[in-house]
Amino acid sequence: IWERVEWDKVPFGTKVRVWWDNSEVKYIGRFLAYDKDDVELPFFVFIEHIKDTNWYDHCEIIEEEEDE
Repeated sequence: IWERVEWDKVPFGTKVRVWWDNSEVKYIGRFLAYDKDDVELPFFVFIEHIKDTNWYDHCEIIEEEEDE
C-alpha cells in the first residue's frame, strides 16, 4: 500500500533511495532537506558511498537494514 509522505516532517539523516527521472541508477543515502517550492528537484540527499550531496526528483524512505 502506498502512503503519502510528509517530507517536511522526515527526520534529518533518514535512510532513503533516490533517483532522477532520466536515470536507471538509484542511490541509497541520507535525507537532508526537502524544498516544497522546487517542483523539479525537491529532495536534498547525501550519498554515502560516493561522498556526494545533490538534489533529486524522486525519493523513497527505506528500512535501515536494507543493503546498499
